[in-house]
Amino acid sequence: MEDSLSDEKLQLVVVELREKLPPLEKKEWEGLEGFLFDDLESDLELSFFVVGWSYDTEKALAAVVQGRNLRKASAELAVARTRIRQGEIKKLSDIPHRNEVAQYWEEDMIGESGVVAESGAPFAFARVGEADLYGLLANVEEKFFKLYMVYVFEFRLHKLEVWMKDRLKNPSAFTSRLPRFVDIHCLNCPRGILSTFSLSNISYFKWWTTELGPCYPEQCSHVILVNCPYLFYGGWNLVKNWLPKRTQDKIAIYGSDISTWLQIKEWFGQECYKNVVVYLQKRKPEEVYKAGVI
Repeated sequence: MEDSLSDEKLQLVVVELREKLPPLEKKEWEGLEGFLFDDLESDLELSFFVVGWSYDTEKALAAVVQGRNLRKASAELAVARTRIRQGEIKKLSDIPHRNEVAQYWEEDMIGESGVVAESGAPFAFARVGEADLYGLLANVEEKFFKLYMVYVFEFRLHKLEVWMKDRLKNPSAFTSRLPRFVDIHCLNCPRGILSTFSLSNISYFKWWTTELGPCYPEQCSHVILVNCPYLFYGGWNLVKNWLPKRTQDKIAIYGSDISTWLQIKEWFGQECYKNVVVYLQKRKPEEVYKAGVI
């Protein structure tokens, strides 16, 4: 996805979208102590909405309003953006309910691993297949999981905003492309895919795709699925046609054979590919080298 910040059409539509945004009324946020009115949508965030909705300002506007409504649904949600932008939340462990969620789901969706592409794009990882979704559902209240995920996506947005500003300070490293994550989801399912995903825990995925996702569009340039079990492919071939072509174009699917992951090296560089393998395999670099994987 090569959308450019310097694209005149994008700049004009962002201005148009901002002009259409309804003004915030303080009475809307009564009781939501700590919310700052200068913590509104940045030009980068509005660019994501514009691009995500194919330059349809009405749909983009509706999605921005949906995001505002999500953030003002509770006092805890209302201050998430403020806490992150003011530097109070600096790492995953600072995010509310991180410890509870981490007991059942290992993920680094904000890029703390330090794995980056040659372009500087941060990589985010989630071990979806190894998640104990039954344990998560039974032991973490849904409202706490939702609060955690809003913080995660707010942190991702802030990280991209900071990266963009840093690029502008360093012309030699500057690129006008929209800054985005590369998301890698590991679907290795030690309990079996049918035991990992079921109707009983589908509420998390439904909320993520219908309520959370539309509020934080275009945060990633690629979605790479690795260690996909055989049964996954049949389901994917069925549902992929339901997705917009733009979304389909972002997704790459690989099995457990690391030799099939070489596209990662072609896209993001040798060093990045090495670090991805090391991270996902949970092995020391020298062990991976010795095995002849890289």
